[in-house]
This record gives sequence, C-alpha cells and structure tokens, in this order.
Amino acid sequence: MKLHPYGMIYTVLYIILCKLFLETFAKKRSVSIFYTTMLLGVLSVLEYVCSVVLADFLVLKAILIIVMGTFVMMYVFGEKFWRILILMLLYQGLCFVTDCISWTFLNCVFASAGQEYLQSTNLQMFMAILSQILLFCILLIIKKCFIKQNTAILTGMQWIRITIFPIFTIITIISILIYFNMSSSEEQKNVLLCIAFGMLIMNILVFYLIGDILEGEEKLRKEVLFRKRVKSEIDMYHQISENYNQQRKREHEYRNQMMVVGALVKDRKLEKLEDYLSKWDKQPENWVDYFDANHVIVNAILNTKYQEARDKGIVFVVKINDLSHAKIQDEDMVIILSNLLNNAIEACQSCTDKIIKIKLVKEKEQTVISVVNTFGTMPVLVSGEYQTTKENKAEHGIGIRNIKETVDKYGGSYVIRHKDHLFQVVIVIPEK
Repeated sequence: MKLHPYGMIYTVLYIILCKLFLETFAKKRSVSIFYTTMLLGVLSVLEYVCSVVLADFLVLKAILIIVMGTFVMMYVFGEKFWRILILMLLYQGLCFVTDCISWTFLNCVFASAGQEYLQSTNLQMFMAILSQILLFCILLIIKKCFIKQNTAILTGMQWIRITIFPIFTIITIISILIYFNMSSSEEQKNVLLCIAFGMLIMNILVFYLIGDILEGEEKLRKEVLFRKRVKSEIDMYHQISENYNQQRKREHEYRNQMMVVGALVKDRKLEKLEDYLSKWDKQPENWVDYFDANHVIVNAILNTKYQEARDKGIVFVVKINDLSHAKIQDEDMVIILSNLLNNAIEACQSCTDKIIKIKLVKEKEQTVISVVNTFGTMPVLVSGEYQTTKENKAEHGIGIRNIKETVDKYGGSYVIRHKDHLFQVVIVIPEK
C-alpha cells in the first residue's frame, strides 16, 4: 500500500498530460477553474480505482478509462463526443508508444536482472515516470507544430532553451534508473521516486507558466494592434473630414471666382479678365482630386497619399476602376490601404528611384489590391516573415500584422515578396 500514493500521482499526471494534448486540437470553453479542477479530480480517482480493480483486465480497463475521459473532456472542452473520442484514442496511442520505449530501455539496462526484479513495483513506477516525461516532450513538439498563434512569439532558440529542462529530466531519470538497484534501503528508493515525480511535475508547471506568459504577451500584442488600428482609422477619418471641408471651401471660392469673371465679362474688361485668369491658373494643384474610384474612402486615401508622395518626389502610378460595390468595409479599407501606402512611401524615401505603383480594382468577383514600390534598405526575412529594420521593433511591424488579420477576416489571400529592389504586396479578397 505504500506505493498507492505514487499510483494516484501517476494517474493525476496522466490526466493533466491528456488535457495538455487535447488543448492542442480543441479550444477550451470558458468553464470555472474550480469546477474544472473538481471534475478532473473526480476523474483521477475513478481512473485510479479502475486501474487497481481491473489490473488483470487490461483491455477492459483501457476502454473504461478512455470512455470516462471522453465524457469528462466533452464537458471541459465543449466538443462533440466523436471528436473527443478520436483525440482520446490518439492520446492513448501516444501513451502506448512511450510505454514501449520505456519498457525496451528498461530491458536493455537490466538485461542481466531477472524478471522478478523487472516486475518490481519501484522499477515499474520509474518506467511510468520515464514514459510520462517522454510523452511530455512529444506533446511539446506537437504544440510547436500545430499551435501557431501563441507559440509563434517564441524564436527557434527560445524553443531550444525550453526543451533543455525536459531533456535534463530524462537524463536524470535514466541515471537514477541505472543506479537504482544500488540503493540500500526502501526509504532511499522512495526518495528517488519523489525526486523523479517532482522533476516531472516541475516540467509541467514550467510549461503552463510559459503558456500563461505567452497568453499575456498575445493579449498585449492584440491590444497594441487594436490601438494602432484605431489610430490609423482616426487619422484617416480626420483627413477625410479635412478634405471634405477643403472641398466646400473650393466650391465657395469657385463661385466667387465665377462672379468676378462674370462681372469682368459684363464690363468688357478683357485685359483684366485675361490677367485674372492667368493668376487663377497658378493656384495650387492640390485643389484637384486626381483619383475617383466611386468610393469615398478609397478616394480620400489615394488623393491624400498622392499629395504626400508628390511632396516627397515619389512617382505615383495608379490603376483603379469602380469600387462602389466592394465587399471590404470602410474601416478595413483604411487599415489595408493606408498601411500599405505608408510603408511604400517610407521605403521609397531611402532610395533614389522613387516609384510606387498601385492597382486597386474589382474584377472576376474579387477585389485585387497590389502595391509595388522601390526600396533602398534591403528587407530582413526571418522564417518566412519580413522583419522591421527600425530601432523601435515593438511599434513597427504592427501595420503589416493588421493587414494580415484584416485579409484573413474576409477569407482572402496575400503574397509579400521582394526582387530586384522592388517590394510587392498583392492582396486578393473574394466578393462571395
């Protein structure tokens, strides 16, 4: 009976690792932590009792454990029965693989020992611990491969650092196993078992701690993205409002100019009329809206950015058509177009041949947005992602992430690439 607490601990860890595995493929629903903990505690007791009572009926024991686990995890994750059942079977298969690896290692290390020693409770428990730490390492790899949202924050080197602790734990447990039969007393063996279990538990706790940190980082990143998005929209709407006010002023000025022209014509003062018209012809060109896509937001962005590009000596080439029925909402059009053109104008300032080419058309039941610009500073590409070359890396690079999230919202696709000092972003958003 002395080892029953170890068996209970093993069962609890089995369920925790099962939950860890399911979290990779099923989104946990918002259930009270207290109720979830109580439910998993009850499941641990039931599965442990089942393991003890049905110790000689392996198949029946495995079926009952899978069924009980399936019903409990259905409540925890809120998924359908068959989906959870399939995941439970996969998890059970992983457990079987790690058990086989541990048992094979045990037979190799203690090849000279008799079967009676190999069947000893202490050695069996060490084999179970080794199996679970191997399973934990496999789950780390699975999470790295299948969960991109939070784990993408970690670099490859950071992942290597995280795996050092589990690898060290495996080496320690193997070392304890090799010299386990040298322990002279039962108390020493129990101490070694406690150390092994403690290291396994520490691995799981550290993993969940890192997970909480990553979740906090993700929330902070989303908050920064949201603030950046709001700022971009407010700036653009202010610009639209300013353009509208300027348009009203132009209309008022135009009426006044026509009144003067009419008066000069009426009085037959042709020389003064000619002089007046020549002065009027020299008015600033920014009185003119150069682009009209039959879309208020697109017009405002293109005309505003054209004025900015022209002031900075950038050639601005535009191809547009009627976008009045474009599926993209106004606020999302601001995010995509303003961020793309801001980045393009910024990149052009570091080169001599300053050109921006824009294609913004609706064709074949899809909206195509393409921006090509020259650049002077070579883009930095890391793991297929373009990185900012600016010092404030936390602030910059947010625009392109906002664009990607907005495109994904519409089920669209995008391509970002550079070649021969030309940087290109192509976005395709289906209308259906």
